[in-house]
Amino acid sequence: MPNYMPSRAAKTVNNFLQVLAHLKPDAALNAELQSNLPELEQILTQTADNPLELAICIKEWCKRHHFDLPSLKTRLEIGEDDDTDNSLEGDNPDCVINKDVIIKAIKTTQSDEQPQ
Repeated sequence: MPNYMPSRAAKTVNNFLQVLAHLKPDAALNAELQSNLPELEQILTQTADNPLELAICIKEWCKRHHFDLPSLKTRLEIGEDDDTDNSLEGDNPDCVINKDVIIKAIKTTQSDEQPQ
C-alpha cells in the first residue's frame, strides 16, 4: 500500500524537490547544496519509508545546514504558480512520494553536476 503524505509533510518535500529542480542557475547555492546532498542521501537511506519521517529528515538536514526552503524558493524565483500545495493533500491518491522518489531527485541533481 502506498504511503500518502499529510499536507504539511507534502509541502516540505515538495518545496525541497522544487529547490532541487531549480537549483542549477544559482552556481553558489548549487555548489553549497551539492556538497551536502550526499549526507542527506545517506540519512534518507537509513530512514524508514514513512512520509512524515522523510519530511522531518529533510527539515532537520536543512536546519543543520542553514537552508530555509521558503527563502531558497524566493532566491531561486520559484513562484506560487510553481507550487503544488493544493494537489499535495494527504488524502490525494495522486500524491505518492516515497524515499525512492526523493533519492532519485537527489541523484538526478548530482548527476547534472558530475559527468559520469
